[in-house]
Amino acid sequence: MASNFPSSLDTFTNPSSTDAMDSVSVPHATQHSDLNDAVEALQAKVGVDGSADTGSLDYQLNALNEINTFTPVVKQGTTTFTVTTNEASYYQVNKLVYGVVFVTIASGTGQASQVVTVDLPINTTSVVGSVVGSAWIFDNNTGIGYGGQTVCRTSYVEFVGDWSGGSALGIAPAIQLTTNDQIRFNFCYEVA
Repeated sequence: MASNFPSSLDTFTNPSSTDAMDSVSVPHATQHSDLNDAVEALQAKVGVDGSADTGSLDYQLNALNEINTFTPVVKQGTTTFTVTTNEASYYQVNKLVYGVVFVTIASGTGQASQVVTVDLPINTTSVVGSVVGSAWIFDNNTGIGYGGQTVCRTSYVEFVGDWSGGSALGIAPAIQLTTNDQIRFNFCYEVA
């Protein structure tokens, strides 16, 4: 019989010590053939080292350990900044994406009182408007850092934090980002 694995488990008949090699109920050659088929199916499912088969366990485990880099798109309002990327990476475990973006503005002047956003490496299916991480923005001109949260949109996250020096959170910052300002976003969200 051919192995049913991995779609279902095989059922084997174990020979007893009194079964002859040419037994009709438990034929010796059939036992070897069935076990060979099952072992081959197991090897295919587990995969060889460095397997390219996306269905193999080896491939899937290696994918869990793979950190992907990406080029972040950072904006304030409609202004897209040129950035020096200190770090922009993510990894995906099943449907969850974990990522970090840490950049320094190399050039560009943002639009004051507009939201700071960073494009996601993979679009999200998380609830739009939900908090998915933390954020920190450093204003190089004043030497002041602003902490806050990253809020999820479909293709980007945006900064929500205290820009006024008070206790209220808001998405309309009073700061205008420019050269040498720094942005760090962390996020964890769900994809399809």
